[in-house]
Amino acid sequence: MKIKLFVPVLCIFLMSCGSDKETTESIENPQSSDAAANNNGANLVFQSSKSQADFDVDKLIAQAKMGDTNAMMLLAMKYKNGEGVKKDLVLAEQWIRKAADVGDSIAQDNLAVMYRDGEGLDKNPEQAVKWFTNSAKQGNQQAQGNLAQMYMNGSGVQQDLFLAFAWSKLAVKNGNTTFAKTNMDLAEKYLSNEQLLAATALVNSWKPGQELVNPKPPAAMSA
Repeated sequence: MKIKLFVPVLCIFLMSCGSDKETTESIENPQSSDAAANNNGANLVFQSSKSQADFDVDKLIAQAKMGDTNAMMLLAMKYKNGEGVKKDLVLAEQWIRKAADVGDSIAQDNLAVMYRDGEGLDKNPEQAVKWFTNSAKQGNQQAQGNLAQMYMNGSGVQQDLFLAFAWSKLAVKNGNTTFAKTNMDLAEKYLSNEQLLAATALVNSWKPGQELVNPKPPAAMSA
């Protein structure tokens, strides 16, 4: 039996999340030294062909090249939405991938979403599962819920309602009480009391860096 559940998945990109808002606010808008007042206190008018948004992009590029993953993600958002730069999903994906490759869990979750939805690159559910897992293992509750959804639907991975329940339960425990709670309640209906107890024990003993594993995966259970 293969269950298909289509639940709206939140947050295609991190800028719509509360934690991302804090990230945005942590980077100040650059100021040109030419715009400062002179020694006599007169106000000087700064004239340039560049807009303030252009200077924001310049600063983000400089910070991103220095390894600032927050800047990488903000820069990716600008390229995705065409803010201060020409819209370019290829460059958006490249900056997200750079942040994901160095271990940023938010970037990993967003890269997985791009693979899942085929935005900016070809759909690849297997790669989506890989990056959701990398992020979920770090404790990203959004990725944990997204990974549970993949196990629920059997997308990019063998359908496993035990892991769909476990990852959903962990996501809810970590604060994802929207679609993760819905998936947890649905998966629970198809599991035995023994399976529910085993999954709950896994969740309660989970530590960052750990991947949840079904002790009796579907192939073994059906044998």
